[in-house]
Amino acid sequence: MDKDTIAFATGLRISTIQDLSWDLRLMLLRLSNRIVPSRRKRLKQLSALTNIKLHFGSGPRIFPGWLNVDGYPHSGIDAQIDLRYRLPLSDGSCCYIFSEHVLEHFKLEDGKRICEEFFRLLQGGGVARIIVPDAEKFWGAYQAKDLAWFQSVNNFGETALEGVNCIYYNHFHKCMYDFDLLHSILTRAGFEKIIRSMYLGSNHPDLHQERGDPANCGQSLYVEAVKN
Repeated sequence: MDKDTIAFATGLRISTIQDLSWDLRLMLLRLSNRIVPSRRKRLKQLSALTNIKLHFGSGPRIFPGWLNVDGYPHSGIDAQIDLRYRLPLSDGSCCYIFSEHVLEHFKLEDGKRICEEFFRLLQGGGVARIIVPDAEKFWGAYQAKDLAWFQSVNNFGETALEGVNCIYYNHFHKCMYDFDLLHSILTRAGFEKIIRSMYLGSNHPDLHQERGDPANCGQSLYVEAVKN
């Protein structure tokens, strides 16, 4: 077996183990949320909340005044939840949803369900701001063999294809988006007004929450979906 085949097989095994570990951990989280009294009580309390500003997939970045939810037990989050499933919040309970560099960590079918969940959760006039790596930018830079661009956004490798592979397969990424794909998914979820935005380009000051580091700004797609 040659070196390339061994490297591919090793990478495939690691990816499979990571997927299994991810699914097992989240399965245990769902079980814990069902049977641990304190967790059940907390999740029940969430269902009574209204006019929520939801930080979906907060990670360790905690927004004061927002409901910060994530699948990992970060300090300061308001609820640890498997984000692939229906959240314990009432229909139309959110005025804003903010999600930055989260959707790409889920498989495409999960991403579709998440966008449907955003539509369910938003009240009329509510806005979801979604930020993901922009596949169009990466492939455009690849086609142009623009190594300077890859180096500028996050030091992505020594060749253009290495840069593409880094964003596709590093950091547990499962799916890449461009505006057309995300627009299509959000439309099927029920949204009619979908806007391609930019860094700090929201008309809603509450949604000016994105990270300001140049690497994220340079590689990101900014989209807002408004529920009529």
